[in-house]
Amino acid sequence: PTLPPSWTPSPTFTPVATEPCCGSGPGPVGTAPPTATRAPGCADFEVIEATDFIPEEGGEAVLRWTEVEGAVTYHVMLDSVDGRVVDEYITETEFTFPPDAFTEAGIYGWQVAPIAPNGDQMCPSIADELIYISEEPEVEDEFEDFGP
Repeated sequence: PTLPPSWTPSPTFTPVATEPCCGSGPGPVGTAPPTATRAPGCADFEVIEATDFIPEEGGEAVLRWTEVEGAVTYHVMLDSVDGRVVDEYITETEFTFPPDAFTEAGIYGWQVAPIAPNGDQMCPSIADELIYISEEPEVEDEFEDFGP
């Protein structure tokens, strides 16, 4: 379809007040959205231990992090190239990924975030990757025919 010959683009733009995200009511046009506030404990939120390589089938992957004051649970996630394979809310600051979460060799991404009593995420997630190899790769000796 083509535009009618009488149509011409308007050279001016008139901003229209809209309602910002999350139902907080209308806001002034042209203002930035509110910035997220971080819980005081977020500065100390860090990973203490994280498995980065699982060399064999059935190998264990452990994730441990520091406690965040005020958090009632922690959201632990694990993703493969096929999608989310672990999505758990736990109260501890340590999680062992179930071996059956690792179904194919490859890179898996994990993340953990503290959750406040009202269900909101308190701090930015901490995230990283781990590599899973399902079996020892076969290595052929390419140089055996070149011996003395």
